[in-house]
Amino acid sequence: MTFVVIAKPPSREFYEQVQSVLDLKGNPPPGLLVHTASESEDGVQVVGVWESREAAEEFERTRLFPAMESSGATGQGRPSVQQLEPFNEWIRGI
Repeated sequence: MTFVVIAKPPSREFYEQVQSVLDLKGNPPPGLLVHTASESEDGVQVVGVWESREAAEEFERTRLFPAMESSGATGQGRPSVQQLEPFNEWIRGI
């Protein structure tokens, strides 16, 4: 079963600073199926769909948190995060 992480970074600038260090397109993390970032009326929302909770947590521990530190983005605060374990899913092609 997949694992979904919804994060709301404090700003688009925060998101872009962290992404410049992470380089998800050039170096995608194992287990990441979908990554989207959007702007809405309440700010920025990032959704990640993972193969498992373990894959998401490994990415956070080994890449995301260090990237937040090294990018200097942590001065803007931490993103709010919601984690979901779907009880039903359908993913095309998988």
